[in-house]
Amino acid sequence: IEVFELPEKTVLAKKGQFNWFFYIVLEGKIIYNRHEFKDMEMFGSEAFGELSNFTLVDDLTFSKGKYAKLSILNFYKFYNSQSKREKSNDMFAQADLRENVENRLKMIKLSNLHHLFKVAVYSKWDFCLTYYLPMNLYFTLKIFFKYKVYENEYEGELLKQKEIWDKVNCKFINRLIFTFQDKYAFYFLFEFHKSTNLFTFLRHQRGLTCRQVAFLAANILLIIEAFHKELILCRCINPSHLYMKQNSYLYLMDIEYSKQLDNKESRTRSIVGSPHYMSPESIRNIPYSFGYDFWSFGVVIYELFCNSVPFGEHTADTLDIYIEIDQCNLRFPEYLMEKEFDHARDLISKLLGKSKEFREFANISTNLKSHEFFRGIIWEQLSEEKMDSPFQRSEMLLFNENKA
Repeated sequence: IEVFELPEKTVLAKKGQFNWFFYIVLEGKIIYNRHEFKDMEMFGSEAFGELSNFTLVDDLTFSKGKYAKLSILNFYKFYNSQSKREKSNDMFAQADLRENVENRLKMIKLSNLHHLFKVAVYSKWDFCLTYYLPMNLYFTLKIFFKYKVYENEYEGELLKQKEIWDKVNCKFINRLIFTFQDKYAFYFLFEFHKSTNLFTFLRHQRGLTCRQVAFLAANILLIIEAFHKELILCRCINPSHLYMKQNSYLYLMDIEYSKQLDNKESRTRSIVGSPHYMSPESIRNIPYSFGYDFWSFGVVIYELFCNSVPFGEHTADTLDIYIEIDQCNLRFPEYLMEKEFDHARDLISKLLGKSKEFREFANISTNLKSHEFFRGIIWEQLSEEKMDSPFQRSEMLLFNENKA
């Protein structure tokens, strides 16, 4: 708890900002939305009420005097350290508790979720960290404000997203717990993991070993397999959508570009996705199917080795990226030409070939899982997150000890 003395009419936070703190008036008063808080009253107690109260609807002003300030997040950290009921935040880490946890999750209500802070803000939604006091658990909450949804005619896409989240079932895909709505927004409640964005992680690495890349790539292949099993095009395979947990296993955070297909022979022409990871077929407006995801898979494997994408690395212009993907040949840096990388080069070359034949007809079990590059992967153990990680725990803690 921090104590401050302030001069007359100090604005603590402006209208439209997010409320991160509890404020206790020691001397003077706080004025907010025509209400006054004074004489040991606390502003910020709405943290225990409706989620929508966290965005300030008026300037938060303090008259001359003294007040105490406490971070909402620090409050919950303190509560957790004192709680005798403290449990692992990974709610499914202990199999014997799973059924009990599942039953208790069914009782969650939107009004019981304590909104801590925004993790990210996007054009279509906000991503927030929330806390559920009765179970001492954190969650991530995806908030689609209704005025944005209706203005952009996004209702259909939102429904399709929910249907896909409900279908895919894989440890490596972030789990949707519940959906809610109130008069302000639609809410998607997800599991929370202490994790690091894969893109950020890679930018702090000097180079990964073949074993490390194979391990991460195998994680991604299981994600693709889970989507294709349900006849769903993922189209979200890139490091910005992938997160690495403290055990170094990956999970997919978002499915905004995913599409349900009618059958195995179905094709689509949608030009959708992150430009650097889009297949040549999609940018040429040629009907494509699951091969799109295998192209993205090849790009990510290349990026894991080289810390750069194979096409369009030095441009942010979408058209220039498309031209490079369509016209430039795949090149490997000199060190990847060494013999120890033979199997990696072979796999990447097949996935990123200009001809779509391998990608379109690739079978995950026979063509990919059995590839020599994945020789050290024990797929049954990997799928249960029981395979030993090639990363040292100290490497992981450096990046995700304090990150959501």
